[in-house]
Amino acid sequence: MYRSKELRWFSRQETEHIAHWFLRHHLSFDTVESRSDQYLVDYSREDIAPKLREGNIEIKYRIHPPREYALSRTVNGYFEEWVKWSFQLDARHKLAREIISGQFYAQEWLEVQKERMGVKVIRQDGDLEIHGIEEFFRSGCQIEYTRIQVAAKTWYSFNLEWFGDEFTELDDTLLLDILGDSALHLQESMGYGKFLKQIR
Repeated sequence: MYRSKELRWFSRQETEHIAHWFLRHHLSFDTVESRSDQYLVDYSREDIAPKLREGNIEIKYRIHPPREYALSRTVNGYFEEWVKWSFQLDARHKLAREIISGQFYAQEWLEVQKERMGVKVIRQDGDLEIHGIEEFFRSGCQIEYTRIQVAAKTWYSFNLEWFGDEFTELDDTLLLDILGDSALHLQESMGYGKFLKQIR
């Protein structure tokens, strides 16, 4: 079981300042690997988000209602707290193969192709440090920017995901460096479950 606190936004347009910040950390959409996830979307609840990802089935459950959160003067979103379970699937699992292949269950499951840039921010001896997304830490904040292909359209998602028992506060200097004068609006902020139901 894994707990997280998240802020996420979806937009049809790339936010150049955020993309440039990742480029300064040697990450771009052209250099990261692409992957496909399958989301179960044919259900009525937005607080549960089941998906198939890289041989696992993951189930996320939102444990509190979303609450408004102002990250900066121009960035407002819904802060959500989730708990996640992940189970490895047998490679021979017939149902999973049929869902991933797209041969069956197309009304219930939706494929989402992702190119994800990400880093982890931790606090060490009072200072914030930026590390690779693949490194392991007990607590911190994972910052992601993802290009998404879904339903024949391109979207972009910016996400802050806090993990671990300690809430890593991001100072204004770092946030200004990442966001600049970018505007991320409340109506663009939501989890994948709500987003996919809206665009389907």
